[in-house]
Amino acid sequence: MDIINLADICGTVGNIKPLQFQIVADDWKYINNLIEGQKLRYRTDLEIRVIKDAQQPENAAERIRRLLTTSIFRSGDALACKIGFNPENYSRDPDNEKEEMKNKIRQYNIGIYGQINITETDNGWIISDGSKKYNAKKEYNLANKEHDLLVYYSISSHDKELLAYRITNSMILEVLAKRLGPELTVFCSDFALLCKLDYALRFFARLTMKWIERELKNTSGETQNIGFAGLADIIVEFLARLVTNYRDLTFHKDGSRRRIGIELMGLTRANDISDRIIELLLSDHRIEGVNWAADEVTAWYFI
Repeated sequence: MDIINLADICGTVGNIKPLQFQIVADDWKYINNLIEGQKLRYRTDLEIRVIKDAQQPENAAERIRRLLTTSIFRSGDALACKIGFNPENYSRDPDNEKEEMKNKIRQYNIGIYGQINITETDNGWIISDGSKKYNAKKEYNLANKEHDLLVYYSISSHDKELLAYRITNSMILEVLAKRLGPELTVFCSDFALLCKLDYALRFFARLTMKWIERELKNTSGETQNIGFAGLADIIVEFLARLVTNYRDLTFHKDGSRRRIGIELMGLTRANDISDRIIELLLSDHRIEGVNWAADEVTAWYFI
């Protein structure tokens, strides 16, 4: 009955994955359990109850876990390699072109072993060795006047769902405790008041795609060997910086607290900016990436 009521409230419910359906069901159950037996006469009573519960470390961890798992589902194709072809040096014959592609691919350690099979599709090619599959397409590079063959790891929706299931609340809690130490309780209390993160998913999905891309290169394309604790640590460090930067805005003049929203549109206004920030976040210069990303963020009062 709860799901039917939710559908009535939100309109038509389209096709959703089992994990997404579970999230909706868990949220509805959570709200029911939170208000059951409570005397909530006004909307503000419910808001206070929800915020107080959200300030618990396990719920802060759950919020970050969901942000990360959703970013996995929203992440695009992970690039395996970019292979340059000089138009003057490769054959126009389709069969010879495939052989040249195979020779080029063998030079890259992307997890393809044994016999390479290339099948042409409407959008490019499917490259496989019988066990792994990659998608490929060709682009003309104006900078060096070459045709680049872009080879992408084939990560199915099922693969992404398996990756998402491996990100647990306890893993995020461990990352939070290790990163924040004695400041964990303060962070969770303030983080609950950052009630909206506009455009965050767009940026985190791109960050997650680049993380998966790097991990796949390090594991020769084996998705089951991808770890996410390091990515969670980057996200926690960035969120902790936002909390530090905007904590003062959560206080009224009388000392009471209020909710605020954070907008991350500046991080996604151009792919070049996003990619450079992500490159820093995934490098030994992470603090520079955190500083730059935080400078691109703005805050607003939640009414």
